[in-house]
Amino acid sequence: MGRKSIQCRSPKPEDGVIRRAAVVCCAVLASLLLLALCADAKSKCGSTKDKCVAKSAVSLLTCHAAAEKKGKALDPECIQKAEDKLGDCFTKAEDKGGCCTTGDAAALGAKVGAFVDDVVQQVDPGFPAVVRNKCSAGKKKCVAKKAKGLLTCHAEAAKEGLPTDPICLQKA
Repeated sequence: MGRKSIQCRSPKPEDGVIRRAAVVCCAVLASLLLLALCADAKSKCGSTKDKCVAKSAVSLLTCHAAAEKKGKALDPECIQKAEDKLGDCFTKAEDKGGCCTTGDAAALGAKVGAFVDDVVQQVDPGFPAVVRNKCSAGKKKCVAKKAKGLLTCHAEAAKEGLPTDPICLQKA
């Protein structure tokens, strides 16, 4: 039996849920980036923190998608592991020095959690009720992929001290 993959496509006008999730994604990502980056300076640390945030958002959305795909309750260990990884990632970045901000893992973790909660509520308004829905699980994976792409664009720009490339954002 072949493995089916979920294709992430550009939202159509009738895909209101995905469109709203994308708007929420952009708003939250913008606020995350403002906190994690230095204004007008190269920031390897800021770039690393952007990547940490991206990994955290993907991990948390993957926890939600996996639970929903199986029709099981959200695994608190999965969520805790994702949250711990964000803290560890920020600590490693800050230990290397050159960070404009320090000690901001908890604040950014809360913003990532709020972003994930917003996405989950948009895609699955019945959450936390346990349901088995491969479609909305797939949508969560698509949002995770988009968020990772957008944050990666910002991270690469921050590393070089350049503005974010609009072409990169469009391709994300």
